[in-house]
Amino acid sequence: MAGKWSKARQKPRDLAYKARTSPDMWSDERGKALNAAVQSLDQVARAMEQKWGYGTLERLASPDLAAKFNRAKENLQAACDGDDHNLVIQKCENMAKGWRLLDRKATEAGCKPLDERVVLHIADSGQKYAFTNESGLYKLIADKYGPDVRVMSFDEVTRIMEDWHKSSTLLNGIKDAFPGSEVTKINPKSEGKDLFDDEIPF
Repeated sequence: MAGKWSKARQKPRDLAYKARTSPDMWSDERGKALNAAVQSLDQVARAMEQKWGYGTLERLASPDLAAKFNRAKENLQAACDGDDHNLVIQKCENMAKGWRLLDRKATEAGCKPLDERVVLHIADSGQKYAFTNESGLYKLIADKYGPDVRVMSFDEVTRIMEDWHKSSTLLNGIKDAFPGSEVTKINPKSEGKDLFDDEIPF
């Protein structure tokens, strides 16, 4: 698992751009094309962050290249705010090329990618995590990726999960009955509220 992204849901997330929902006036095919382009770019960005870490490639780039990459981000964001899906696709392609250029330049400069003992992941909330097989790597990770990255060892994660599973027989039953099912949201029980009075989503 070292050096790999955890197998979380693959969905577009905030990578310095935000693609809004396709306008109502667009046909289904245009909307699908735009979403495919954004998801493709998102995958490229994930791969680069997995390899190098959060924000590392931008910091390693020359001032001129870093400025051009930032302008490409701004251009994509502006395109996402408009109604031209072809322009969004073009800007996505430009950004993907930019990521690959940053990667190539960093490699040519002799820079070293992410430590293979660390697995990066961004939660739905936007919180950045660094998971590691070894304890005691906090300083190394904090120095490289910043103090806002929450560092946890896999031992810690499994202890939390084991404790949670002990107190959640419902979840255990669902996981056993529906292998491959995924937890997408947790609603804590409110005082005086029935745990099962939420609306069924189908």
